[in-house]
Amino acid sequence: MLTVLKLRAIQLGTLVRYISGRFIGYKIAVMLGLLAFIVLRGRRHRIRDNLLNIIGKTSGIWRNFVNFALTYTDFLAIPRMKCEDFKKLAQPEGLQYLDEALSLGKGVLFISAHMANTELAACYITSYGYDTVTVAELRGTGERWYEMMNKFRSHTGMEVLPLEDASTPKRIIERLRANKVVVLLGDRDITGRGVEVCFLGKRMKLPKGPARLALATGSPIVTAFFVKGARKYKAWVDPIIDYKPTGNKEKDIKNITQIIARRLEVVIRKYPHQWHVFQVKWNELANCA
Repeated sequence: MLTVLKLRAIQLGTLVRYISGRFIGYKIAVMLGLLAFIVLRGRRHRIRDNLLNIIGKTSGIWRNFVNFALTYTDFLAIPRMKCEDFKKLAQPEGLQYLDEALSLGKGVLFISAHMANTELAACYITSYGYDTVTVAELRGTGERWYEMMNKFRSHTGMEVLPLEDASTPKRIIERLRANKVVVLLGDRDITGRGVEVCFLGKRMKLPKGPARLALATGSPIVTAFFVKGARKYKAWVDPIIDYKPTGNKEKDIKNITQIIARRLEVVIRKYPHQWHVFQVKWNELANCA
């Protein structure tokens, strides 16, 4: 029942966004964001804990709600957007690093975080003509929700593979060998089989998939981000991660994941009101030594 309501809400929101346009859509989004801030007490407490642990203060909790509503408004416009419309959202920086990584012919592991709206970000990078593939959770969201979201994610050509499918790791390796860009989020361990690193001041498990894939295929890793600025979005790609394997697989996985974690946390600390991960149980995590 809840999934059906969510699907209907997305359909209605898409229609309202189309009729209202971006300017009015943003006005509506701000009001809904502030309303959610008032009503959703549990989410407000989780954001409070996030901010307290990330930046040491809890001011501006309402901004997380408003920022999410604003980026979601742009997300709802995806079905009627063309590639040129996505390109107008931001002026990208560092695409030369992505091109440099692709020039090696081993594909690219393109790692980001749950910042702003990840589906919108995926469409944005794909609109520049990059052959992209990503992985999305199926079991936890339900098949109907998964299929609906994938219509948004694949709007500009991205291929989406189900996280739970046993063949997905093999298919990702095949895509890397075909010199494609594999887009993954590195700030939340959904499977529970991640590797423990120091992240945001805590000993936390993060996905080991990117590091394992890099070691198995020789594919370079870049980190990239898409966040909301005052007027437009900010989009950039960081330089290729420079790491020489030691030959100790588990140690290398941990070290590479730690490098990724450091890059992600810099951006999360800079834009804490745009980080949308609410599952962290901070009081159960140990501080980094």
